[in-house]
Amino acid sequence: MKKILALLTSLTLTSSLASNVTSCLTLDNRIKQAFTSWTFNAKTDAPIYGSVFRINKDPNWYYYYYWFIQQLLIASQFNLIDKTMYQLVLSGDWKSLDPGTISIHNIEPTWYPRVIDSLERETDPLNKNDFKLIYTYLTIYNPIILQGGLLTNVYSKEHSSIKIEYKISTNSAIEAYKSKIKTDYENYYKQIINLYPVLKTYILDLSTANQTINALVDSLIHVEVVLSPNFNIALNINTTINPI
Repeated sequence: MKKILALLTSLTLTSSLASNVTSCLTLDNRIKQAFTSWTFNAKTDAPIYGSVFRINKDPNWYYYYYWFIQQLLIASQFNLIDKTMYQLVLSGDWKSLDPGTISIHNIEPTWYPRVIDSLERETDPLNKNDFKLIYTYLTIYNPIILQGGLLTNVYSKEHSSIKIEYKISTNSAIEAYKSKIKTDYENYYKQIINLYPVLKTYILDLSTANQTINALVDSLIHVEVVLSPNFNIALNINTTINPI
């Protein structure tokens, strides 16, 4: 009986190990395929992301930044978000409350009271989960993906490509970077909750925010490991429909 149990344990561990290896290989292959090329087609993508590229293929930068975030989140296998930032604040119910910036620190002071009024009103209040996602963009996704501490992206119209360049790779640098982002979030969280206590129920608490930061940074670092600290993504851009 002991021999049988030992054999079953051995088979289970071997099977589990093989499954994990296969899973990692599958994930790595998905990442490699996802970063080979990205496509923007005005007919199908503009309603989701806005007119990211003008007819001459120059970026509309405000739209471009949020389009890039979404492509990176999807390609890194991190998350499939139900609504893009464009759908949230540039074409939907939140349109009148577009923060007008990619930086949480540049938001006008009047924005929060208007948001609170829209969330708390008795008739047709705005979706609370939508605001939580908007706030996550502004305080976590944008700083990590766009501010350049972890990686940078450079769009080349001439080569129709985006160059990704990672700035950190060592374990100590990664942990220090996570710590900085968490501290920034905590400081801003405390500041906003102090000014507008009602928002505490509408934004990520510190524990959830820290988990999200860890998961996102780890996913993006995994892309660096699978590919390299520097790589190019080919772009297929079609702006002939609905040009701006």
